[in-house]
Amino acid sequence: MFCTGTLQHVRDPWGAVREFHRALKPGGIVYIDVAFMQGYMQDPADYWRFTREGLRLMCQGFEEIDCGVQIGPTCGLVWVLREWADSCFENRYLANLALIATALATAPLRYVDYFVWRKSKAHRVASAVYFRGRKRMAERGESCPTLSMQ
Repeated sequence: MFCTGTLQHVRDPWGAVREFHRALKPGGIVYIDVAFMQGYMQDPADYWRFTREGLRLMCQGFEEIDCGVQIGPTCGLVWVLREWADSCFENRYLANLALIATALATAPLRYVDYFVWRKSKAHRVASAVYFRGRKRMAERGESCPTLSMQ
């Protein structure tokens, strides 16, 4: 089961993860990536940001295979800088000019993540994080009490 860039737009992401767990057969794989250091994305609404540890907590009903940085910290920095430039002006044209200028000035920085995203501290300001896990092999009818958050 894949869920990419979606849970930040869901009112109840914990409920969504519980539904993933319910729908997967034992041994099934789940892959979730979520925003962390990103600007507001109205699509149609934007509710949440997740740290790596927060995503692990939400997915604790799954056996973890891997968890880490999906989009690196430099992209997170660039995203925030672009949103900042856009928010400095109420006038739509000036805001767009500031956004374009910032995008052009920061465009070369996106390549820095090729060298940074696997560093041990990259998750602290990553643009997005991911979790890959497996539904544990369980007896039929056994519930998943570890997903009872909220």
